[in-house]
Amino acid sequence: MWSCASVIGVYSPALLLGGVRYIRTLPKPLTKVTIVKEGSGQGSVGDIISVKRGFARNFLIPRGFVAYTNTAAAALAARAAGKEKQSKAAEAQEAERVRPPSID
Repeated sequence: MWSCASVIGVYSPALLLGGVRYIRTLPKPLTKVTIVKEGSGQGSVGDIISVKRGFARNFLIPRGFVAYTNTAAAALAARAAGKEKQSKAAEAQEAERVRPPSID
C-alpha cells in the first residue's frame, strides 16, 4: 500500500524524531505598518506598529486602517493626523462659542 510520504519522498519531522508529535515552529515574521485611520485598536493615527503579515494583509489594509510603512505612507499618516487635530480644534472652538454663559 502506498503512503503519501513514500510517493512524494518527504518524511514528516515527527516521524524522524521518533514519533514526537509536538514540533516547535519558527516565529511568524512581522511587518511594519503605519496607522492611517482610527478604529483598529492597535494605536493612534501616525503610529508605526509591527503586526503579523497575514493580519495586515487580510484585515487591516483592506479596511483602510493601515498602510505599509514607507515614505509615502508616513507622509499620508502625518497629513491624516494633522487633519484630525485640526478638526478636533475646530470642534472645541465651536463648542466654546456656542456654550451658554454660566449662571453664577
